Amino acid sequence: MTTLTGKTPAATYKDLLQVSNSNAGVDGTLRDVEDGEGTVSALQLSTTEAKVSGNVTTTGLFVNSVTTGVSAGATQTQVGATALTAGINEIGTCATLNDGVKLPTAVAGLQITIINNGAQSAQVWPATGDAINGGAVDAVDATVIATSKVRVYHAIDATNWYSYASPA
Repeated sequence: MTTLTGKTPAATYKDLLQVSNSNAGVDGTLRDVEDGEGTVSALQLSTTEAKVSGNVTTTGLFVNSVTTGVSAGATQTQVGATALTAGINEIGTCATLNDGVKLPTAVAGLQITIINNGAQSAQVWPATGDAINGGAVDAVDATVIATSKVRVYHAIDATNWYSYASPA
């Protein structure tokens, strides 16, 4: 990697990347990353999100977020269901039949995997305002996740999830 030491801004500005934010830097708003001439790249950044327009190629493994030991909510309701916060979620405690977990708010392209290692079958609820498998808004998924089984959920837009059982 080259250094900027001893170089003038005039000799390097085209190769510097920046976000247009009145010199405030990266903040909570997703903004285009541009070069010094103002050419917009395929990358957008904020303090909480990165977005790429176009293809992404990786030469390594893609590592997804994982939460283990999730305790399914014991109320058997959407309000009382435990919110899932990772791409891969392992239910460690499902003490009563139909205890539940809740998907995050749907975002087109989001995938959530749920592994049930609890003692009982678990229910899956959508986030408030969302629907699962063409069902009613806010309705529990008609298919429970049996113990030792895996189910994968895909959001196809901002309010709709579809799911399938992962092969054993």
